[in-house]
Amino acid sequence: MVVAGILEAHISSHERCRGALQEGSLLIKIVLREKETIQEGVRRFRKLFERSGLKRELRRRERYEKPSDVKRKAKDRAIRRSKKQLQVR
Repeated sequence: MVVAGILEAHISSHERCRGALQEGSLLIKIVLREKETIQEGVRRFRKLFERSGLKRELRRRERYEKPSDVKRKAKDRAIRRSKKQLQVR
């Protein structure tokens, strides 16, 4: 018996309106292969979902972050990265 179906990860229409993600990465679809159980399909879907970065992006956009905070965090990361590189040398 061949089971065919599509598992989808949707972003709410509210997120789409805010421009949460680029149009090409709004949806992950998998089609179950021949002799693939639903559990295997779900496992494959979860791996694709995590590798795509969609999960990380959704978590990052759960709350609004002020532009000044984004810049400050980026600056702090750059400082930490440069200090780490200096310690390695």
